[in-house]
Order: sequence, then C-alpha cells, then structure tokens
Amino acid sequence: MAEQHALGFGGLLRQLRAEAALTQEELAEAAGLSPRSVSDLERGINRTARKDTAELLAGALGMAEPARALFVAAARGRAPAEGALAALREAAAPEGPAWPGGPYLGLVPFEERDARLFYGRGELADQLVRRLGERLDGAGILLVAGESGSGKSSLLRAGLLPHLAGGALGPGSERWPRRVIRPTGSPLRELAMHLAEMAGADPVSVGGAGGSADAGRAGGASRHRTRRGPRIRRASHCHRGCAATPGPGGRPVRGVVHRG
Repeated sequence: MAEQHALGFGGLLRQLRAEAALTQEELAEAAGLSPRSVSDLERGINRTARKDTAELLAGALGMAEPARALFVAAARGRAPAEGALAALREAAAPEGPAWPGGPYLGLVPFEERDARLFYGRGELADQLVRRLGERLDGAGILLVAGESGSGKSSLLRAGLLPHLAGGALGPGSERWPRRVIRPTGSPLRELAMHLAEMAGADPVSVGGAGGSADAGRAGGASRHRTRRGPRIRRASHCHRGCAATPGPGGRPVRGVVHRG
C-alpha cells in the first residue's frame, strides 16, 4: 500500500506555486531567482533555503503575515511545512455562508470540508465512485467534463473526495493518498512531482517530469451524459486538472480529471 509521507518544504513550495498557476520559470522570475534554484528546492535536492531566498519566494507568492513568517521558518527547516500550509489555508478561507448553518456558499466553490453542505450531486458522486471501483486493476483516468461554472470542482472536492476518505473503494482505501493537482502548462510533470513526493523518489525516475509527453489530450473510451452539469468519461490521458488516488502495491494510479 502506498505510504503517506510528511509534507516537506519542496512539496509545500510546489503546491503553492501550482495553486498560483505559475511555472517554475515564472516563479523564479517573479522572485528574482534562477529556475534551477526553484527546481532544486521543489525536488528536495536543497531541503532548506536561506532566509533571503525564502523571503523572495514568499513575496512572489503574495504571502502576508502570519503565514509568511511560517513559510520562511519552514523554508529554513525551523517549522513544519504542514503548519505553514494550514496557516495559508486559514488566511485564504472564505467567510462562509451569509448566515450560520446556511447551505449556500454563493460563488465560492465547495471544498472537501463543505461536504455536509453539498447537495444535489449525490448520484454523480456515486457514479464516480463506481467507475473508479471498476478500474482498480486497470489504467487510465476518469474525465469529468462540463461547461465553466457547472460545478465540476465542487463535485470532485465536496462530492467525490469525502467518499474516498470514507473508504468507498474498499477496505483500507481510506488510507490511500489523495491529491488535488493544478497542472498548469505541464500536467505530467506536475503529476510526477506529486507522486515522487509521496514515494520519496526523484520526479524524473517516476515519470520523466517535464518530458515531451505533456500533450494535453484526452482519449475518451466511453461517455456518460447528464441533462445539465458535469459529464463523466473514461479517458487515457490527463488533460487539465486531476485528483490522483494512488492505490496499493504496484497498482496504477487512479485519477479523476475535470476540464472546462
């Protein structure tokens, strides 16, 4: 079974960069650093950074106190990366519903923590679980397609992920790592970096990160349509964004991808 590894500073930096929709080169330029410096930090070649380097990265990522101080401390190996990430999540968290206990978040996407408020997509979430369960011994990904604003992200985050966290794919599956990945312009490279972090391996050895395979195409094998909202397809390539769920042992990675 895949083992969950603690988040290191390299993983923290990579996750924050991806959420900011920046490439390594763009982050390096914004921070006034070399792309190699950013790459070495993300890959764990350099496990810590100097204070001035950390401050430059924090500024390029638009961080404010107190999360900024925790980020710098994590970069220097003086605080856990999880603490910095939690502080950033808390600072970025929306105010929530307009009234206590209200089930509507307005234009704010639903997250996994909002599962108790998420209604109306139970059938689609169950279909996603069934489709993933059918492919546990196979390869490929599941594609959720739909118009922008139709609820794809909310379906995956507040609908599917809570099911997976509850062990919907079988005994012990609740312990399988789950990652939400924003692949920017190099989806396979980003996926390889996340898998390498979980496995404690080098991204290049995992999947040739940054290779020419980032074609960004999706080949559909079958399609399920609904009257409105997201559609579910089986596909063979990662297209734009995915929640990857590595299974036990030598089984392949399962992924759910959405495209707008």
